[in-house]
Amino acid sequence: MAVAAAAIISFIVMVGIAATGWEAHVARGERARAEAAGARAERRFNQVRKLAHSVLFDYNEAIQDLPGSMPVRERLVKDALEYLDSLAGEANDDPSLQRELATAYEKVGDVQGRTLRANMGDTSGAKESYRKALRIRETLVAANPKDSSLRSDLADSYREFGRLLWTASDTAGGLENADREVVLREALAAENPMNMQARFNLGVSHADVGEMLLEQGGTTGAAESLSRALAVFEAVLATEPTNEKCRAAVPFVYQKSSEVLLWQGDAVGALAASRRALALDTKLSSAYPMNAHYRQEVGIDFEKVGNTLENLGDINGALESYRNELRIFEEQSVTDPANAQFRSDLSSAYLKVGSMLARIGKPADALLHQSRALAIREELATADPLDLWKRWDLIESYAKTSNALAKDRNAVAALDACRKTQALLADTVDDPTNVYLRSYRAYASSDVGEALTIIAASNRTALGERRGLLVSAGALYHQSADIWEDMRKHGTLSSPDALRFDRQTRVIAESHDALKR
Repeated sequence: MAVAAAAIISFIVMVGIAATGWEAHVARGERARAEAAGARAERRFNQVRKLAHSVLFDYNEAIQDLPGSMPVRERLVKDALEYLDSLAGEANDDPSLQRELATAYEKVGDVQGRTLRANMGDTSGAKESYRKALRIRETLVAANPKDSSLRSDLADSYREFGRLLWTASDTAGGLENADREVVLREALAAENPMNMQARFNLGVSHADVGEMLLEQGGTTGAAESLSRALAVFEAVLATEPTNEKCRAAVPFVYQKSSEVLLWQGDAVGALAASRRALALDTKLSSAYPMNAHYRQEVGIDFEKVGNTLENLGDINGALESYRNELRIFEEQSVTDPANAQFRSDLSSAYLKVGSMLARIGKPADALLHQSRALAIREELATADPLDLWKRWDLIESYAKTSNALAKDRNAVAALDACRKTQALLADTVDDPTNVYLRSYRAYASSDVGEALTIIAASNRTALGERRGLLVSAGALYHQSADIWEDMRKHGTLSSPDALRFDRQTRVIAESHDALKR
């Protein structure tokens, strides 16, 4: 029995040892498999991260200014968003990945709707992407407040998000973000005065503030900010004369300065500034013929030159400049038809040429151009309802079209356009801080009032309808005059608008006389 018991115990021990050995073998195998699976997962994660980086940083940047690149960039955005969503949940405890993720969201926002650059016209999507980038960067800076590179990234977010808010007609929100950017940029430039990129970024932030202050009617503050920007850019160019970004920034400041000068009533100074911008941008575009953005700036410069010539009374000169603008944007829209910004630029050029044709007595040609602008703007406003500028562009086009139709003696179509303009005006909320948009409302009301007056004066209009048309026209004239009067009281009335206001006052008196008759 003892021998049997010993044998049984010995057997049990051997089985136990074998079992333990097997379990250890299994455990080692499972650990190995787990480690292999973890390694594979990490490799897949890094592959996805690398691919997202390549898509957004390398491929996108390589083609962003090439003509016709928008469809490819749109596809890149859709693919990149999938990668970002898959990475976002695993970025919380990895600051480097969080930083890269924020930059990636910003790049996506650029393609979706970056202000005044080639984009898809998706303001809503761009706002969400920029907001995600901003939140991540604010968190990173809160954790590392002395990290200059993180603070520079945060300043980038304030700039892009602020400019997008400004585009969506939240001028106050845009200016608030721009002011935050300036504070960061000034500190960064002071900490490292030999860092040319930091100084350049400070110049850009001053230019942004100047542009936004102008739209609030603060021409003095706008001029000061633009002057600071120009001084920064010229200082950088004195050190780095071939700095391409600065070479592009200087004409932009001249372009905006021409608007300030025109607003203040110095049309001669505005013409000189706009021509200076045109000369610099033309030279830059010739040096980089495949850069669509530089070519776009040349088109905008032609518009600014046309504006100043128009205000100086040189209608033929303005028409020639606007036609040069139109030629450029027609070319760009053919090359890159999916680019919403180029189509918006094209609509503005059509509108400007149409307005000049109407002034030289060619209503049929004017109507053709106005109709083309209207078709583009209807499409853009429908596709991007959050962009209030696109809505006001549409209102402007309907008003101009109603006027052109009335002058072309097409009363039925003119009245239809008048009704559509009035419906849009009634359904659109103003940004009270943006004097540009208030001026849009005043001009649209005035244009429709003139259209109704022209229809009322026609021999084809029944006597019973005439009085009703004149009453409606008078009400619209008074609406525009009230806006301009309020702007004058608050010191935000531009010189060109003041001239229109004076003419409007005379027109109101004439309409009262017509009603008496």
